[in-house]
Amino acid sequence: MDGENDQVDPAQEQEEADFGDMGDAGDEEKFGMEGEPMEGEENMDWGEGEQDQQQNEGNMGGNDGNPIEYAELVKTEVLGLYRDMCEEAGQEANEAFCVYLEETFDENDALDIVIQGNDKYNFMNRLTDKQLILICQTLERYAIYIEDVDLRYNELTDVGAKALGDLIAKSPRLLGLNLQGNQIKSDGAQYLAEALKNCTNLQMLNLNGNKIKTNGTMMVTELLFSHDKMLSLNLGNNKIEHDGIIGILSVLNSSNYTLEELNIDNPVYRTIC
Repeated sequence: MDGENDQVDPAQEQEEADFGDMGDAGDEEKFGMEGEPMEGEENMDWGEGEQDQQQNEGNMGGNDGNPIEYAELVKTEVLGLYRDMCEEAGQEANEAFCVYLEETFDENDALDIVIQGNDKYNFMNRLTDKQLILICQTLERYAIYIEDVDLRYNELTDVGAKALGDLIAKSPRLLGLNLQGNQIKSDGAQYLAEALKNCTNLQMLNLNGNKIKTNGTMMVTELLFSHDKMLSLNLGNNKIEHDGIIGILSVLNSSNYTLEELNIDNPVYRTIC
């Protein structure tokens, strides 16, 4: 009957209401609640955060991936730290380095590492790799203050060159690096060349009298493409072959016009048949 057909069953009415609520909930799950990002928007925000994190990690220093917390330069504290590290390692502190720190206690705006093996006070106590490693570990938190490194005529090998490279890679104020008369080979030259890419203020580099040969020379020469403040480059007495000489001259001819002094004395000439 018509009256009976028009009558709505209360149970059916409640079921339809429940079904409508389920639809609304599904829409809210699909499109997101008010004030919350949708699924696509949430992923977008996360991607931007990941990019920021990667950028921050790219700015981190330190070989272990942790940021370097540079310390204020106070040479009295540096000297105390160095002596403590030497005592802990069972090594005698380098007297020349200690004297330098003592004589410049009041000069805390810059830091130099000057231990010349041909100096009369150092002639019988030339710097070794082990001693240099301790100095580099001491100065890691003060690397940004380093402006000059002069370690000529010591007993440094590729091991010491690597330790020094790790240090000066964090020294953008570095102006001069003198390692003349040591025992550094091609691997050591590679460590140094890679580190010096961050030292764009470098004006003088002296590797005369080492054993870097042609391969090491080519790695160092690449710095001339980017270091437009370089005034002096000394690569003499390194057994550089004709390929190395050609490489150096090619760079000077095409990319570098600021170099004022170049030493490539005593290259190795071989007959080409």
